[in-house]
Amino acid sequence: MPRCLLLRASHAAAIVAFATAASAAPTQSEVDAFRAGRKLYEDGNHAQAVQYFALALDGPTPTIKDVGLVHEARMIRGASDMYLGRIAEADAQFERILRSNPAFEPDAILFPPGVLDEFRRIREKLEKEAAEKKAGDAATKKIAALEAQNAQLTLRVKGLETFARTERVVVRRSRVIASIPFGVGQFQNGDPGLGVFFAATEGIALGAATISFFYHQSLPRDPVDANEARSAADTARLINWISLGAFVALAVGGIAQAHIAFVPESYETRTRPLPKGLAVLPIAAPVEGGAVLGFGALF
Repeated sequence: MPRCLLLRASHAAAIVAFATAASAAPTQSEVDAFRAGRKLYEDGNHAQAVQYFALALDGPTPTIKDVGLVHEARMIRGASDMYLGRIAEADAQFERILRSNPAFEPDAILFPPGVLDEFRRIREKLEKEAAEKKAGDAATKKIAALEAQNAQLTLRVKGLETFARTERVVVRRSRVIASIPFGVGQFQNGDPGLGVFFAATEGIALGAATISFFYHQSLPRDPVDANEARSAADTARLINWISLGAFVALAVGGIAQAHIAFVPESYETRTRPLPKGLAVLPIAAPVEGGAVLGFGALF
């Protein structure tokens, strides 16, 4: 049997075996369409083989749809492109094959060493890209995890800073202060509203008593009109008694209320400055494929 016929027979046998192993066997029309394109390649009509398979595979109405035959046809089209010096177009066909089926192996009898070497180069390129992508994905996940930890540490540092800025103080109250009039006891008990009320009313009452007293004292001892002087004196004395009585009542009531509402001690939260020795320092942590930035605090 001539060598050419032997090669064709062996390749046909490989195609039939590949098609049989496929999940869905190609139709006879697809096999015939593939053989017609392959014959163009074997006869050295590479330009025609490229045009033929371009329409058969990627045309408006593809005639070759079986996955196994599609891979074989793209391999022949890529080899024909290489014969025509169109390396980029050949690489595109090889890449499409390998992205669809990374385990694809071209026929070492049908294709020359140069085509096989170029196909292996594309395989190695895709495998390297896949490895780099996998490493990049792993690095991205690691960086994301470190960033999440950094965010948690940031929240914790802010919480510690807030804690360091505040202090809880015990405020002790005095019964002596609670016994002082003019709302002092109410202010000590933390009731400024009542404190203002007692301070204002007691102040007004005491002021009225004081003014009426000095007014009474300023009346002449030998008035021209005795009746008018007596009336003014009585009015001043009445106002003085009323205002003084009101002051005493308000003062006693305010002191009594302060003692009734008296609480020996209470707690207050106060803000204080951070220690002067506090220092926040940036931290850079190298990781695979990059780095993570953070900060640290020294006390």
